[in-house]
Amino acid sequence: MSATLTPKLPLHKDTANDYTHIKEYKELVRQNFKMLMLTIPGERMMDLDFGIGLERFLFEMDQPSLYSRISARIDQQVKKYLPYVEIVDVNFNSGATPDSGLPVNLLAVRVEYIIKPLDTVDVMEISLPGN
Repeated sequence: MSATLTPKLPLHKDTANDYTHIKEYKELVRQNFKMLMLTIPGERMMDLDFGIGLERFLFEMDQPSLYSRISARIDQQVKKYLPYVEIVDVNFNSGATPDSGLPVNLLAVRVEYIIKPLDTVDVMEISLPGN
């Protein structure tokens, strides 16, 4: 059995370890970042401040002030909960943007970040509703 870091979410059965496990640090950081992005503050019982809660922003007016609020929340939460990550860039796309070609109710967030200990750049892309 090879070394594993943590179970991969969502859980899937695996013949080697009962469940599929993450074996690479880059994948572990990506999973942790995704959990931070999708968790609504108050959902995590032992830390009610944890989470960005992207879904909370889905039905707000699509305007630049919304994007700056989301960016600020991402920055604040990453500094607190993922100090080994440095945000490089945050981009938004939505169906309300003219000529985007996206469904009207879609909000897409793309975060480029550096995993400091690995000196590696990665990208987190989340579309709501969706993935």
